[in-house]
Amino acid sequence: MIEFRVLGAIDLRLADARSPKSVLSRSKDLALLAYLTLATPRGFHRRDTLLALFWPDSNDTRARGALNQCLYRLRQSLGGGLVITRGGDEVGLDWNRWWCDVVELRAAYAARHYAAVVRLYGGELLNGFHADASPEFEQWLDAERRNAREAAATAANQLASASEAAGNDVAAIEWLRQAINIKPLEESSLQKLMELLHRNGQAGTARAEYERFTARLAADLGTEPSRQTMLVASRIRENTVATPADGFTLVPEPVVADLPVIPRPRRSLVWQGGLAALAILSVAYVVGAGDSTSPSNTSRHVVIADFENRTNEQYLGAAITEALNVDISQSSVIRVASRAQVGAVLARMGQDTVTVLTELMAREVAVREGIAGVLRGQVAKVGSTYVITAQLITADSGRVLLSAREHAQRDDDVLAAIDALSDRLRKRMGDSLRGARANLPLEAVTTHSLEALKLYSAGMRTVRFADVGDGLSSGGLPGRIRPDDRAVSLFEQAIALDSTFASAYRALGVHLYWLGDQRTRVRELLTHAYQLRDQLTERERLRTEGTYFHFVLGEYDRAIVPFEQLLDRDPHDIVAIQHLGMLYFRQQDFTRAVKMYERDWALRGGAPAMLYTSALLGTGNVARADSILRYFAALDSNGGLWLAELIRLRAGLGDFAAVDSLLHLMQVRSAKASPSIRFHATRMAGLWKIWRGSYGDGIALLESVFGSPAASLAGAPTFARFQTYVLRDPARALRTLTAALARAPIDSLPAADRPYVFLANQFAHAGDHQRAAQFLRQHRFVAAPWAGAGATASSTYAVVALGRAATGDIAGARQTMRAAEREIGCWYDTQWLHLARFRVEEQAGHPDSAVAALERLVAVPDCKLTLTWSDLWGPVTQAYGHERLAQLYDARGDAPRAALHYAKFVELWPKPDPLLAPRWHAAKNRLAELSRDMRQREAGS
Repeated sequence: MIEFRVLGAIDLRLADARSPKSVLSRSKDLALLAYLTLATPRGFHRRDTLLALFWPDSNDTRARGALNQCLYRLRQSLGGGLVITRGGDEVGLDWNRWWCDVVELRAAYAARHYAAVVRLYGGELLNGFHADASPEFEQWLDAERRNAREAAATAANQLASASEAAGNDVAAIEWLRQAINIKPLEESSLQKLMELLHRNGQAGTARAEYERFTARLAADLGTEPSRQTMLVASRIRENTVATPADGFTLVPEPVVADLPVIPRPRRSLVWQGGLAALAILSVAYVVGAGDSTSPSNTSRHVVIADFENRTNEQYLGAAITEALNVDISQSSVIRVASRAQVGAVLARMGQDTVTVLTELMAREVAVREGIAGVLRGQVAKVGSTYVITAQLITADSGRVLLSAREHAQRDDDVLAAIDALSDRLRKRMGDSLRGARANLPLEAVTTHSLEALKLYSAGMRTVRFADVGDGLSSGGLPGRIRPDDRAVSLFEQAIALDSTFASAYRALGVHLYWLGDQRTRVRELLTHAYQLRDQLTERERLRTEGTYFHFVLGEYDRAIVPFEQLLDRDPHDIVAIQHLGMLYFRQQDFTRAVKMYERDWALRGGAPAMLYTSALLGTGNVARADSILRYFAALDSNGGLWLAELIRLRAGLGDFAAVDSLLHLMQVRSAKASPSIRFHATRMAGLWKIWRGSYGDGIALLESVFGSPAASLAGAPTFARFQTYVLRDPARALRTLTAALARAPIDSLPAADRPYVFLANQFAHAGDHQRAAQFLRQHRFVAAPWAGAGATASSTYAVVALGRAATGDIAGARQTMRAAEREIGCWYDTQWLHLARFRVEEQAGHPDSAVAALERLVAVPDCKLTLTWSDLWGPVTQAYGHERLAQLYDARGDAPRAALHYAKFVELWPKPDPLLAPRWHAAKNRLAELSRDMRQREAGS
């Protein structure tokens, strides 16, 4: 076996332990050997690819001759059987005779053998090595270096987390030190190390670590630590220790065990002929997974700082910034860091993500992302002449690499001046002359109106680094953007000035979409943008087509095509990645959805994506979903969305102690939060009381936020649901609904606020199918933001199915349930689906099918429950399901299964209140009888 070590010191050993110095001394031979070893997918590589990588400036004949000479020397030095060919066009290695530490590291990482990963990482891959090859080879090599470094740092952090969880803080501290040695500027590792040192009585050492890091950051980057790191240091100086919630530890540690290692660009810069060879963000791939990474699929990235406006004209600086962003994005060579990417970095820095992106902030963002260049500029006015200046500077030192200036004599000339400025910048930054001239003029891909562009740019700035600014809320769920009426007004004004401004239509449509507002208008806006798509850059055109097919038509197959084209164009296009994750999820292709969300996570350093956890549950990876929720719940300082989702999942898993602890934490955190957060926390606490059998206490908490059951139509369906399935008293539920309607007739509410579908659903479950059908006829369903066009409200299926079953139309009821399963799949609140299926089969007199539906109802959360182990249905379904299953199995004489479900029912209600106690005692007594009988039978046998 020949061993090739490239991590740290480069070494090559033959089977007899000799080192072939001839290979190590020839840089081109060593580079070719490294590429054949490390390039993915592993196997054969085309000669044409090798020629372009290693002899880009030679003609074909000379390049082929040089390649043949390299291969001949490698065979002579390493043995004739190692370097093999397939046909005349492909070259590879015999892996039965070849071992490499990087390949071993990849395999260990994929298998989560993290100690082996850290042990194998002896240092930088091919440290200090330089081959006289193409820039593409250097970019590929830089990505490989970053991949190995990221894998080793991740492994060390995972080992630290595992050691800490096991109570071995000493080992955790050592693993964190190794992680910092591998990535000296990784602040999350430093923060954990400081916290651990402090917790173990080494506050002085923790302060020293912080001071060393601060000095290193100032010397290397000329910047300061993030606000979060400063807060940790401040807490240590004040000698305070952060304590987790009793009984359930929430530590905001990176959750990265399953993530692909996304190559980031190198920080070093190579300047040729005075032009910037900007840092490379290569195609993402999973370490060890074998995804192809073509060296040709790379792109140069810059961060554009907001142009300084030295005129008296509002929004002009923003307009120029936006225009340059659009124009430069037409380049096939240069890539502008997206709003989502910049916003994620600003969030990690503790900065407001809707602030002006100053030059200093842009430089820090670029440095943290490994992007070498920052474009800055200003617009001034001398007399009536506009002077627009731009400079490309290095992110680390601020050194000016190139400058450009354009003049505009009047307003009408400004767009042409920006076009000319962009053209000059792009040519000098690496675009070919032909490529630069091939692009559409700026006026053609934005607007002919400078005033409209100003308003549009100002609107984009209000949502600028929120995910909606790039066209999609994080992970496909609303609620992460600011409901900013000012943004809507600005977009509307821009459209009023230019009725053909496609980007403004799209921006306004997407913004309103994620606000969940004006659904008809959203479709009109996105349709108008689609009709004007030929007036957009290629990137914006593809986004517009994908958004139209996705959000307006609900044609997921057609929507996937443009977003996949975007991803082929730029593997780091976060908008495409997020849309594809959501689209694959809609198609129930959870494996592909998970891959998309992992790419999103890795690219943005842990951006939350609710559907990521849902997709993980769809693949059966409950542990991973739980770890992500734990991570974000730890950061959920006010006790809101993420903590609630973790509570739901933990409840579904039956971890009652964790739920009790998390609910206490939610109450503590929400005490100082907004009224809506406090409402949510009290509501969750009340629901959990009901789940655990303290019905009276739970109802009292719900009444404190909803009012009495009959006080309003908002709370009545919730109380009726519990009365139907927890108290098993549908007559009482009907009285509650009727009283609420008498107190507040539905016609007295605004049309948009009338809860037709909720009332129909509860009347159906309580047995009044005539009233249910009446309310359903009055209902005009408006799709939720995540629903497809023309989607049916999930609850309407239950109403129709239960109504058909009540009239004896069992075949029709089953047909409705099958339609529900097809439409809803793993998408939203599906517990009602299994409950309705049970009711239909029970009505049909088919006990086996009824039992199967109940078994799915009480199963551990999987794709059919996703994260919607609903706070409303959970208290209903678990106790009801186990109690009914116990009774059904008992009736058929299946004592073991009956005993199992009686036991689970008794466990769910440890201290039931008087309303529930008789059923609980009956179940407990029957469990004792069954257990005694089974023991006697076993003894007799």
